[in-house]
Amino acid sequence: MDPRRIGHTQIPGFRWRAIHWEDRKIVIHHSEYKSVDDFEVPIHPELLEVLRDRLREEEARTGKVDPNGFVFGKPYRWIARGWK
Repeated sequence: MDPRRIGHTQIPGFRWRAIHWEDRKIVIHHSEYKSVDDFEVPIHPELLEVLRDRLREEEARTGKVDPNGFVFGKPYRWIARGWK
């Protein structure tokens, strides 16, 4: 895998702490995707709107947002292995 890309395994495990709102970028610590460098990607304006909507939903649902909580719910396990 290209070390400068986020793959399908990182998206479900995406946590609130990775969002740097003021810099408008996502920073995933290198230990979370097996690299020597942190992964930084700018947030597209449309994605920023989606993330803000998710933030409002989470605040309405729980009253606060846990920085270690998952942005898009719980991560999944790759289930294709179960059908072999």
